[in-house]
Amino acid sequence: MKKMIFREELAKLTPVLRDNPNAKIYVFGIGENWKYIHSRYMKVAGVDIAPEVYAFIDNDKQKQSQLFLGKPVISPENIDADSIILITAVAATEIFIRLNEMGYLYAHNYFSALYMDAILKRFVNSQTMEFQNKHRGQRCFIVGNGPSLSALDLDKLHENSECSLASNKINLLFNKTSWRPDYYFVADAIAMPPEEELCNLSSTIFADVARASEKLCRDNIFYFEQDPSPFFYNYPYNAKFNAEVAQVYYGGSITHCCMQIAAGMGFSEIYLLGMDHVFPRHISHDGNIIENGEVKAHFYKKNSVGTSSTMDLVNRSFMKAREYCEGHGIKICNATRGGALEIFERVDFDSLF
Repeated sequence: MKKMIFREELAKLTPVLRDNPNAKIYVFGIGENWKYIHSRYMKVAGVDIAPEVYAFIDNDKQKQSQLFLGKPVISPENIDADSIILITAVAATEIFIRLNEMGYLYAHNYFSALYMDAILKRFVNSQTMEFQNKHRGQRCFIVGNGPSLSALDLDKLHENSECSLASNKINLLFNKTSWRPDYYFVADAIAMPPEEELCNLSSTIFADVARASEKLCRDNIFYFEQDPSPFFYNYPYNAKFNAEVAQVYYGGSITHCCMQIAAGMGFSEIYLLGMDHVFPRHISHDGNIIENGEVKAHFYKKNSVGTSSTMDLVNRSFMKAREYCEGHGIKICNATRGGALEIFERVDFDSLF
């Protein structure tokens, strides 16, 4: 993802900055909200917006005439004309009224914290959306981390130059194969590799924006958002599917994210590999634990202790994925060797080559 130029992004919202690229930018409020917004821009877009601020504004006379982050703190009456004001203060309604009385216009030369978030999201989403329909009509493999996954099968993907998507700790198998995923997905803070290892990968990385950090602000890392709303419904859950690379629905498994983004990329054939769909225990929709006896561990684990799944939600999400793909001319099949995932049509992996 390219680095943001904040002033250029802000100029898209107002002629004040388009007509005068050197217009002064003020920030109204020097509390925790500003610190959060500043940190958010650093983590997600890798940009420090503080140098763009000409001065900070505060109604507290004791703070006025002081310095904050090396910039002066002034009263609203000292704002230069034809400037931009970004409001981060909590008491925004009072500030809106005061600025209106001073002749400033909302969404023209002053903006709320909501706009600060919107500018960031627009930029990040626009970068990720460059992958929309990038692979129209092609096929791909979504690689899971089930115990049936074989390095030999990954070698076959590599030998045949197949496009693949993988996730979580698949990196622990890299010492056994020359294969590397074209797209590496991370969303679960527990299952994702260390940031240092992610930074050394040549794969294009799709990360949940909740995992954003300054260390991950690199050219090959792009962010997507998960809408958690399906999780809010009572069982049997109102699972959803969105074929858009920047915005997906939570489905209890990162595989559901991969399916949605693969569809958004335009793949017309999607094959699942290493999706055993078997866990030693399930956590049901009402919180009960359902033991599943002796189950093989994922390929990267010595045993299956601690491994569980919210299978009710995952199954509903997978059924929604099948329904969506069938209705949009996308073939989605399960090429896993064995396992228990029967929601999707089965195909023999070797027959695909």
